[in-house]
Amino acid sequence: MHNELRDVLHAQRDLDSVLWYISRKLRMIEMAQARLTTDVATIVADIKSVTAAAAQAIQRLNDQIAIIKSGGDPDQAEIDAASVQLETAHTAMQAAEASLTAVPSETLTILPNPASTNVGGTVQFSIKEGIAVTWAVQAPAAGSSGGSIEANGVYTAGPVIGVDVVIATSSDGSNASGSANVTVA
Repeated sequence: MHNELRDVLHAQRDLDSVLWYISRKLRMIEMAQARLTTDVATIVADIKSVTAAAAQAIQRLNDQIAIIKSGGDPDQAEIDAASVQLETAHTAMQAAEASLTAVPSETLTILPNPASTNVGGTVQFSIKEGIAVTWAVQAPAAGSSGGSIEANGVYTAGPVIGVDVVIATSSDGSNASGSANVTVA
């Protein structure tokens, strides 16, 4: 009886050690998840800021195009400023995209990303993970092209230059999604 009690006490101590180890690892996972959630929120905020700056620059360029079409003289300083603003936005977007490598596995990779086409042009999108998805174009905002996408992933640019965001959402109910920017020139 004494040996059995000793064996049970050893087993309980071993079990307590395992439970402590598991709880420690779970806490570490929770902390990593909290950091990742914060990092993703920061990246999303950065992307929204960059998108807004790019939309402003595109609007400035569209204004200059309208002046040219009406027979007026464009403001070269305004065009140069918009070009610098777009280049800055592009660089910031590349940095944000590079930091997205830490995004959880629920994120889908859309190819190509980024993409570009002409007004009225098309781009065929696909999903790297090879799963069934529903395609959409983010609701038009200032600076968007107003493009559309078909169920097979063929995007058609809108009638003006701009930047559209193509979104893919998994059809399997996992809510996995991804997005890609399309520059329409």
